[in-house]
Parts: sequence; structure tokens; C-alpha cells
Amino acid sequence: MQIKERALKAIEYAQEKKANRPVLMDLRKLTAMTDYFVILSATNTKQVEAIAEHISKSFKDNDELLATTIERDKECNWILLDYADFIVHVFNDKARDYYDLERLWSDAEITEVL
Repeated sequence: MQIKERALKAIEYAQEKKANRPVLMDLRKLTAMTDYFVILSATNTKQVEAIAEHISKSFKDNDELLATTIERDKECNWILLDYADFIVHVFNDKARDYYDLERLWSDAEITEVL
């Protein structure tokens, strides 16, 4: 499976837990840090946690892929899953608006996924 397909698979797994506003950002021309950002929203902290856990478990069980790093804030307003070639950001709505990664990385090609 190609990197972009895996990033889109993360969105598919997230949507199984009702993630909102999924976006795929292509960063390949902008940074060597990673190829893609996956950005997702949830309505509350419990859903943030449920989405991130479902993505992590689904990749582990189905694709034998483990995140190299998992980070979160204390209140669970956001969780980051780093798969090296792509990074998944799961935010509650307020945190997503605050961090506004789409604006910070506005030079990236952004695809909204339905």
C-alpha cells in the first residue's frame, strides 16, 4: 500500500467513529518531516480519544502498522499519531480552530475528503 493510500485509510478508519471535517494535506514539496498530514475533528474529548484509538488499533490489526509516536495534551483536546510518512491529527473542534494547521501549512495541497 502506498503512503497516500495509508493516509486515506486513516481517514476511513476515523470515519468509522464519526470523525468530522477530514482533510488530507500533501506536504511532500514543503518539508522532509513527513509526506502527509491527516486532520480530523471530533465533537468532544471522548470522541477524540475513540477516533485515535480506533485508527491505531485498526492499523495494528489490519495493516500491521504501528505509530512511531503518540502525543496528546492532558485534557485530550488533541491526539497526534505519527506514522513517519504521514501524521494523523485528531482535534476537538475548538482545538482544531485554535491550532489551524490548514492555515499554518496553507502552501500544501489540501484535499477535503467526504
